[in-house]
Amino acid sequence: MHTVRIKARRILPILGLVGFACSADPSISRGSPGSSSVTINNYSFETPSLPQNGSFQYGPTNAGWTFTPVGSGNGGSGVATPQINPSASFGGYTPPDGVQYGYLQRVGSISQTLTFPSTGTYVLSLYLAGRPYNENVDFPNDGNQDVGGYLDGNSIFYQATTTNQPFTLYTADFNATAGPHVLSLAGLLLPNDETALVDDVTITAVPEPEILGVLGIAGIGLLGRRRRQRTSY
Repeated sequence: MHTVRIKARRILPILGLVGFACSADPSISRGSPGSSSVTINNYSFETPSLPQNGSFQYGPTNAGWTFTPVGSGNGGSGVATPQINPSASFGGYTPPDGVQYGYLQRVGSISQTLTFPSTGTYVLSLYLAGRPYNENVDFPNDGNQDVGGYLDGNSIFYQATTTNQPFTLYTADFNATAGPHVLSLAGLLLPNDETALVDDVTITAVPEPEILGVLGIAGIGLLGRRRRQRTSY
């Protein structure tokens, strides 16, 4: 990430490492298990608990998220369970987490107020799938949906799904200040019955202090090596 690289270059002259190149471990930049996370209620859409095999509910309440609009002519958003027949209801995909997933139909959206523990860079991670072809209504492009992600109304994520696309993991980096912010995910297409399925939504802070600590240890080791080489001459 750019933030990490800039800070790395600033620390190199202090360590005397002219021309030293470093790239952060991707597992660190995406958030290690020890990094802080933002609490997201009902991140895998297990509430409310629905009967299995194709159940769905528009606009559930007391489910962590605010689901809007609720089953209007512009589509809607809600919670669903997989169905044995994937060409009916909202698909037959196995959820990445738990036994249910959310859906964004037409311009339906979901939102939730989150508390960010500190100012810095964060990673939004979520799984998206495209609804399978629905033979009941004969819309061959049911899963061709555009999904936008927003923080306080500012775009931080965009991804298009396609019909019959299984759940796929997507990530996006963004900056946020400490305190409350509203995260929202929205469908962006209206004409037919376009629907994207969503699951396992998480936000993790990028642990920049860990990266700088690794750089510091590496720099000390290289300085010690250079000193030993000079002594040997």
